[in-house]
Amino acid sequence: MPNLRELSHRGLAIHHCCLDRAAYAPLSRLIAQHHSATKNSFGNDPDDIYPPFLLDRLNWVASSGCALHDAHNALKWAAHSQFNDVDLLKDVYVSIESLRNSYGMIMDHIGEWIAQHTDFVADEELPPQRDLELLWTTLGVDPVIVEELAPTLRLNV
Repeated sequence: MPNLRELSHRGLAIHHCCLDRAAYAPLSRLIAQHHSATKNSFGNDPDDIYPPFLLDRLNWVASSGCALHDAHNALKWAAHSQFNDVDLLKDVYVSIESLRNSYGMIMDHIGEWIAQHTDFVADEELPPQRDLELLWTTLGVDPVIVEELAPTLRLNV
């Protein structure tokens, strides 16, 4: 797969890979080596306005371990001594992945939902302060912000 430089991109190029920790060190090293090997092509394009040394410094390569794999492996090790059942652990993995996908779908639409269902109301129509705080904290708003803004803006859903 060509990298951004090979596709004629000449600005800042950030290449990030998320890897399983079991193969993190060798794969991370191979990715860095691959990008280092392709830097010889920098500056060979007659349309380049930047010198090759600058293009090399604008080519950032980063990698990180996969948080999903980390959580799954932690759960697997913790549950293994208690259950010692591979099928159960696979089912738990599928459940966690399903929850993760559902959360992503909710986050994709929650902003639009809040905008459509939020309204300003008179003070006498407001539910109790504690109910408002619970609502907005459940929707992911920082509790400190909720404490400050809920009574001030009289937010209701």
